[in-house]
Amino acid sequence: MYRPFLASTFLPNFFLVLALLAILPFLLLNLYNHPAMDDYVLANRDLSAGFFETQAESYLHWSGRYFATAVSRLNPLLQGNFAAYKLYSFSALLLLITATLFFFHSLFGQLFSIKKIVSFSLFVITVYLLQLPDIAQGLYWFSSYMIYLGAIIYTLVFFGILLKLPHVRKKGARTFLQVAGFVLVIAIVGSNELSMIVLNATLLLILITEWQLYKKLLHYQVCLFLLSLLLGLVVVLAPGNYERMSSQASPGNVLFSFAGAGAMLVLNFMNWGFTMLLVSLIYILIWAAKFNNYSIRSDIFKASVPLSVAWYLGTIFILHFVFIYSTGQRAGSRVENVVYFLFVFGWLYLLQVGLNKYGQKLLPASNTGLNSFAFSLTIMFAILVLSLESNITTAYLDLFSGKAARFDQELKARYQFLRTSNCSTCPITPVTTLPKSLYIFSELRTDEVVEMGVNKEFATYWGKSNTYLTGPTPEVKDNFATLKDVGRRIQRQLFGMQE
Repeated sequence: MYRPFLASTFLPNFFLVLALLAILPFLLLNLYNHPAMDDYVLANRDLSAGFFETQAESYLHWSGRYFATAVSRLNPLLQGNFAAYKLYSFSALLLLITATLFFFHSLFGQLFSIKKIVSFSLFVITVYLLQLPDIAQGLYWFSSYMIYLGAIIYTLVFFGILLKLPHVRKKGARTFLQVAGFVLVIAIVGSNELSMIVLNATLLLILITEWQLYKKLLHYQVCLFLLSLLLGLVVVLAPGNYERMSSQASPGNVLFSFAGAGAMLVLNFMNWGFTMLLVSLIYILIWAAKFNNYSIRSDIFKASVPLSVAWYLGTIFILHFVFIYSTGQRAGSRVENVVYFLFVFGWLYLLQVGLNKYGQKLLPASNTGLNSFAFSLTIMFAILVLSLESNITTAYLDLFSGKAARFDQELKARYQFLRTSNCSTCPITPVTTLPKSLYIFSELRTDEVVEMGVNKEFATYWGKSNTYLTGPTPEVKDNFATLKDVGRRIQRQLFGMQE
């Protein structure tokens, strides 16, 4: 019988420790987080108009994202609470972790101990953080994470509920979960169009699979799908979408959008595929090997392989197509964050569907040589996590180099100046460093945007006629340059060496 070393307790514990170390810097960076750009735009809008007025204005002239418009009123800038801004992003990351734990507990609760579920959940979060296209916009920028990360959290909880419902026997608990499912559909669809597409495509996959297996459909799932479709129409048909679309450079080109979406799909596999292949092997050896016949018995994992592949590739393609068709350009990093979420979780789903069908043929009966292979995989993953330009290394360097702390201190001094100064047109001293993990424009050239969005909306929020930077925006340094700076500082401190 195949009993790999990795299926013992040692390496699940190793991955648990590695995941905790990987997640830790992203939690600590919240101490230094600050608002930027659209945070001030939304604050000015919501300070000047009521809830329903804002909803109507947004729906008619900007976007059909009714839920995103609603939650924007949680913006801590409405109360001028900059400390709460840090707490919000910290809470969002904790909610992502909690939602992931809930999802995998719903999936693995009958198979694994709590400790192994926690280990696997944090391992997946580490994979998500490792290659997330834009950490700053994905985790720390209120105007982005409340729309995109929020929808990801709702999606994980929603599908966790669908996985859990067949095992809930108490009527009260079952009713509560069913109502929660409807509420989450409302939230997901109204947050952003991409998460709406993922939800609809996945519900359709579930319905088709149920019909293929049993020649009948569950009324609850049909109602969820119909509600999602109906609300999707409310979002898509909003006049504001088309008004905004008309302002884009070259939207509405079907052939260009089709070719662009195909190219982006290929690029996604080139950028993220190697890591996911490595993750797949680790998943098989540590976790899937513990299943009876490598199978998860939930109906959704009994879907046909061709249907599952079509769902996976088709949904990613549609996400890119919709964005390119609407804007005439490739997806920005906020959109890629959503695509990456589907890429990771969809890949793991597809892998498990394949294991359900082919698992017994996948691994040999003997474990000869597999322990060394398993150890090699573990080392390779650890190297990826700790590689110089990984998101995780970047987060640690932003902390230990002092960049995040200096960024925080300089912005606090800026706010104090604006609170106490009676200037109308106010000079703003640029920050001296921009930590990549927290700077939402880190992927852009410094000549494309001003530092942290010091613009008219920023001035309006502070009650000023105008604000302007007194110097250039500093360069966002790569990790190698940051390491050299740290080395020079240590040399000066220890040995008194000069530049």
